[in-house]
Amino acid sequence: MAQAPAANGDSEPFDAAEMRELSGYARLAQRLKEAHDALRAMDLPAAERAELNRRLLVITAASRHDRTDAMRRLEAFLDALVLRHKGD
Repeated sequence: MAQAPAANGDSEPFDAAEMRELSGYARLAQRLKEAHDALRAMDLPAAERAELNRRLLVITAASRHDRTDAMRRLEAFLDALVLRHKGD
């Protein structure tokens, strides 16, 4: 497997562990984007939309500190969102 060049301009490529970590962040970023898009597309009362947006922003902020916990919380949020608005 080829190594990707380092993003910081160093000539040293990322090692396998760094690539896995970057891949994990990319997955989390994609899932956060999907969650924001799904929430934006829903027809919700203003108060409910505000509460769900607040929860999603808390998860987004948490992702900067603990990717694993943020991913767990995001999946639970998405599961609840699907169950809550299955008929939409």
